[in-house]
Amino acid sequence: PDIFGSLDKGLVDAGVASAPRPAFRELVDLATQRIPFLQGAIIVNRGYLQRERPVVVITSNNEKELPDAFLRRCIFHYIEFPDAALMKRIVAVHHPNLDTTLLDQVLIKFYWLREQSELRKKPSTSELIDWISALLRAGITRDQIEGHIPFLGVLLKKEQDADALQRYDAKGGNYPSRWSDLGPRYNQ
Repeated sequence: PDIFGSLDKGLVDAGVASAPRPAFRELVDLATQRIPFLQGAIIVNRGYLQRERPVVVITSNNEKELPDAFLRRCIFHYIEFPDAALMKRIVAVHHPNLDTTLLDQVLIKFYWLREQSELRKKPSTSELIDWISALLRAGITRDQIEGHIPFLGVLLKKEQDADALQRYDAKGGNYPSRWSDLGPRYNQ
């Protein structure tokens, strides 16, 4: 039986029971309440779904392994990390009036960091958005960001990653300042 069939019958099979407990508990909670924006499509009456079974979307950043029994009940869809053009659109939602030359410098540094193989945790989109907020609050200009990466702790969350960048600095490493510095993949 699949996870939804188990919910429908009010049962949990051994495979579903091996699913991550918090994730499964949230799924059960989802199926036991009315969800206003779905116009009452999901209602449980004594353990049985009355109308439609829920469709649950679970996102993963691959930081934790999920049990095979849980994964067998999933349909996977891999979403590529946003390219620079899409990332500009994403940033514009959060920072609509951001100077385009500053945005270019920010994205050049961001994508360069993501390409560094020494990093254990590459900076994510949400960290980029937070980093831009920090830069704006501090009044950092395009010229100030061209030669270094201020507020690195907003982007890098692992001590080993910050150490790797300090070693790069100590060796006299240069940071990219043009898209072409990142290679043909990023040519704008």
